[in-house]
Amino acid sequence: MASNVRDNTELHRFELDAEGHVAFSNYKRAGGVLDIARSQGLKVMTVCPFAKSYIERHPEYADLLA
Repeated sequence: MASNVRDNTELHRFELDAEGHVAFSNYKRAGGVLDIARSQGLKVMTVCPFAKSYIERHPEYADLLA
């Protein structure tokens, strides 16, 4: 599923088409976000409780935390 996520830099959000809707997560480029962040050598600061919980459940992303 991660390959279906797109980075909409104009709107500062990641988007995913889901059941006829667009799910999205807003961001500020102050470090980066998960796989895209890793590929660009950036870090992630979680503000959203959902994002924080996701990283806590997926330790493979722990190195990305700012």
